[in-house]
Amino acid sequence: MSREARRSSDIQDEIRSLMGLRGFFTVAVVSVHLLPTLTLLHEPADGLYFELNSLMICVESFYVMSGFLLTRNYLTMLARPTRAGVRHFMVLRIARVWPLHVAMLAAILLYDVLARWILGYGVEGDLGLPNILANVFLVHEIGSATVINLPSWSLSPEAGAYVAFPLLAIGLARLRGLAWRLTLLLAILAAGSTTLWIRYQAMEITTEWSHTQAWLRMATTFTAGCLLALIWRDLPEHARAWRHWGTVATVSGIATIAGCVAMNLGDTFHPPVFLYPLLVLVILATACATGRFERVVGGTVLHWFGRISYGIYLSHFLVLISTFAVLHRLDAGSWNAPARMCALLGVVALVVVTGWIAHVLIEEPARRYIRRFARPRTATPVAGDPAGTLAR
Repeated sequence: MSREARRSSDIQDEIRSLMGLRGFFTVAVVSVHLLPTLTLLHEPADGLYFELNSLMICVESFYVMSGFLLTRNYLTMLARPTRAGVRHFMVLRIARVWPLHVAMLAAILLYDVLARWILGYGVEGDLGLPNILANVFLVHEIGSATVINLPSWSLSPEAGAYVAFPLLAIGLARLRGLAWRLTLLLAILAAGSTTLWIRYQAMEITTEWSHTQAWLRMATTFTAGCLLALIWRDLPEHARAWRHWGTVATVSGIATIAGCVAMNLGDTFHPPVFLYPLLVLVILATACATGRFERVVGGTVLHWFGRISYGIYLSHFLVLISTFAVLHRLDAGSWNAPARMCALLGVVALVVVTGWIAHVLIEEPARRYIRRFARPRTATPVAGDPAGTLAR
């Protein structure tokens, strides 16, 4: 087997239950951004502001999964990095996140032009050329730049993680011993959570934004995901085959969501950063789970949502701001209850359909085209990147 073929063999099949879990977490993120529409159609929903915002911890789940899957699939290839290996890795990552990001950024800029012409107002924020270029090249979480397509704030730190991963992989490959890895994982979660909590408390209002906050969230949970992959890989066979992993995933998942909501039942926002260990446990247990849990979470419906989740994630902001503008103009808040429910269901359906279209027409074709450049210049074809579909 050639050296390139051996590198290719490191890329493994996807874990279906993790793909389904990704779909579930994407639905949670969309529900947070759906709040303005909910409030327009049912004003008392505004009282859910803090509870729903606490569910943004689900974004950190994407970082954990990303670190987990990149380590699982590319650690051996990058443990002794070569120029060809790093190039192969980076092209696959660019193909994964960049084309749809740029396409949705262009769509939002076009919407801004049309909305200002028709409605007299458009997208809030800085739409100057320097900020647009910062968003295009995923450096909008650096310096004074601001995000234009709201969900893509997370892509800038993730792109930084991709750049750092070849160096990180060198250290990860030399980290021996299950006990040391577990100790380091817990230390990183404790230090990261505590630092984030202190920074949140230093803000005048804890829901305000800072670039430092975004990078700390990524650094803590992405690195935790990398270590989690090492722990998962080296679990004894009997431990990984334990039949109660599904129960652990279910209980810890419910506890995570309940903890997020319970912390924010009052009128002050409390960031659920100390729930990161539970979030990590959810992902470990889901990766190990078999039986009924695997069949449900990795089943057709949730798996399909997981496959198109990146399309939903990047396109839903445009769908929500445009439909909100239409509903507001039509005074939808004064409609009767059945009409308002139909309007809400219509918005949700449009979010899903748009995400599917973005996946089928933009994300997948662009990935196939760009990934051609990642193939080694030999007769040996490179294996696909099925698991990479989870790494946003």
